[in-house]
Amino acid sequence: MTRAMNDTLSSLAKMGLQAVNAPALANLLPLDPMEPAIEIMADVRAYFQVAYKRFVDTVPMGIDRMMLRRMSVGLEGALLRGLVSGPDGYQRCGMLLSEPEDIIERRNELEKRLQRLISARKELVDAFM
Repeated sequence: MTRAMNDTLSSLAKMGLQAVNAPALANLLPLDPMEPAIEIMADVRAYFQVAYKRFVDTVPMGIDRMMLRRMSVGLEGALLRGLVSGPDGYQRCGMLLSEPEDIIERRNELEKRLQRLISARKELVDAFM
């Protein structure tokens, strides 16, 4: 194949076509009679890929809209009825919203430690200034 390519290029050079290279030889071939059909197929394939991606993106959004968001409409009312209903509803809400004891104790310890560190820093600054 390369020998035939070299012979062709040398023959074209003898004819005065010096700037012809191997990739440019494809332009000398006749057009493929199926070229219009291939272009249509490529366009249809590209359209299909875009439409498929759009469909795949739209399905989860539809599920979200139809199921999750519609469920949230009644969810707030159900939660309020379940939490606040009954004689101890407000106490139950207060218990759920309150902070656990161990976190309150830890915060108090850290605040005391911060105050000791601030006091120590102030003493060090006063001692060296």
